[in-house]
Amino acid sequence: MYRSGGKYTVTSLGKIAYGVLQRIAALEKDYWKFVAIDALESVANIQISDEERKKIICSIIKDMQTREILLSAEQPLRDIDSQSIEA
Repeated sequence: MYRSGGKYTVTSLGKIAYGVLQRIAALEKDYWKFVAIDALESVANIQISDEERKKIICSIIKDMQTREILLSAEQPLRDIDSQSIEA
């Protein structure tokens, strides 16, 4: 925010920050849906194909932007060999 002529105005960065905070608050409503998706992906003895994962995400996540973000991951972290990650 800055003051100009006795009037306070929101800066461009402030507008972006406010928009991001609103988006995070909206995503918070779907928290348990994200937990469910993560749980399905982390179960070691169940292999979910990319097509099944996409169907699950599309059926429980209604917001298109959130869907795109979840589906755009090129390779899920579950596919990374944990032995190759150095501490």
